[in-house]
Amino acid sequence: MPTVGDLYDAIQSFAPFEKAKPTDNCGILVGSRELPVSRVMVVVDVTRAIVAEAAEKGVDCILAHHPLIYNPMRAIGASDPVYAAIRSGISILAAHTNLDVAEDGVNDTYLQLIGLEKVVTVEGTDGCCALAKVPEELADVRALAEHIRAAVGLPAVKFVDSGRKIKTAAVCCGGGASFFEAAVLSGADVFVSGDFRHNHAADALRAQISLVDAGHYETEAPVRDRVIARLSAALPSVQFLRAESDQPIFQYQLMPSCGADSCGA
Repeated sequence: MPTVGDLYDAIQSFAPFEKAKPTDNCGILVGSRELPVSRVMVVVDVTRAIVAEAAEKGVDCILAHHPLIYNPMRAIGASDPVYAAIRSGISILAAHTNLDVAEDGVNDTYLQLIGLEKVVTVEGTDGCCALAKVPEELADVRALAEHIRAAVGLPAVKFVDSGRKIKTAAVCCGGGASFFEAAVLSGADVFVSGDFRHNHAADALRAQISLVDAGHYETEAPVRDRVIARLSAALPSVQFLRAESDQPIFQYQLMPSCGADSCGA
């Protein structure tokens, strides 16, 4: 029977763990290489709801994008997902920044989803951010924001309009706000990412670069199906599945009359 180690090696073949940021915590977080694997749930985050669903469905391993254990833990309470996973005999792996930068990984999948052509990796972003061409019909930031909103499937996105015509975009899946300075230095007309703060918006206006924030979870979740397809081919005797409870953590409350043409106007 395939093992956690076999799953780790299959991920290693297309998203090498050594390419993760040094501060990241990827790999086997709960369990060991020797444990058998027959059913794997592929998710973005590991929550109590995810672990409960995995236990109910007979899953013996969870593969997450975001590491459940990132900083040192001083205690593991009974309500912690780590505690629940151990009690249920569920192993946990994480493929985070190594999957972000992999060929056809998280960022490439996001670029393809929103239909932008990657040109080069942005310097100073550890390979997580790409410079991409923007077609002429999306040269206005409102048009680009609406295009991304529809592609990602969100009811709304946030954007900052610098007034600059858009020809190139710096694109980073998830929370790329830490790469704001690198995006500005790249010469991009717009930075497309998530988790921007108010100070980034103010700085963007000063630097004359537009911003589009389509969320952290929403820009990373599309890679799940690609990962499932790759791992299913590598480990055909293992069943890979999505979790019904793997949903965006942030939710949106819109005005009753708010539609795509009026929100944020």
